Amino acid sequence: MSTTEAVTPTTGGGLGGTAKRAAQAIERRATRWERAAHRRLLAVGGRVECPICGWHGLSFAASRKPRRMNRLCPECLSSERDRALQLWLDRHSARAGAHLLEVAPLGLVEPVSRRLGYSYTSVDLYSRRAAVRGDLCALPFGGGSFDVVACFHVLEHVPD
Repeated sequence: MSTTEAVTPTTGGGLGGTAKRAAQAIERRATRWERAAHRRLLAVGGRVECPICGWHGLSFAASRKPRRMNRLCPECLSSERDRALQLWLDRHSARAGAHLLEVAPLGLVEPVSRRLGYSYTSVDLYSRRAAVRGDLCALPFGGGSFDVVACFHVLEHVPD
């Protein structure tokens, strides 16, 4: 049960504006405390381990929207996608001079790829995080320029 539901009067009606904002602030703070408690309590023993930060415990934390159990690392907040990429890059270790392109950079791929020895470049049409501004349908790079391309939640936006 969320804090908002717990504070809602049982006599009917919803929360007023001020009460609702207060309940939301308490819920946000509870979430921070929940994450900190999760880190401490579940760090005993270990069934799962984050390949990015090395945290280990009984399970990963739940995500909020949508609510899914065992999803986020309580230490670095990496998701399944981030950890899967880390494991894939570890298993397919970079040969000298291997190039990695990230389309629509998220912020987590760059440090991982650089640490593993990849030459990193990012491209996006609008993002300020990207090293190169460019359209995915007309990339400003020659064919065969990259050995690995990381592209999350982008292809569904490309017109047919």
